[in-house]
Amino acid sequence: MGTSIILGSVVLLIYIYFSKEFKESFFWFNRESFQGLFEQFKREFFIAAPYYLEWMAYEIYTLDSVNFGKIHLASWVILYTILSML
Repeated sequence: MGTSIILGSVVLLIYIYFSKEFKESFFWFNRESFQGLFEQFKREFFIAAPYYLEWMAYEIYTLDSVNFGKIHLASWVILYTILSML
């Protein structure tokens, strides 16, 4: 699976590089490329914050699961496995 993803990425990059449709979006970095980067990170942080907080809550709950009994721990493992697959 890893080989097919790498091969697909290489083929896609070659297509983008030689296609005339992507001339304005495929360029090397320059000084203007990094203008407004901090503002973009600031916006993305607030957009992704609920997901980060939810993940952190599950991790804290997992650390607290050492205090669970056998049945509760088994149900937590099943729940965590299902959530990991989503």
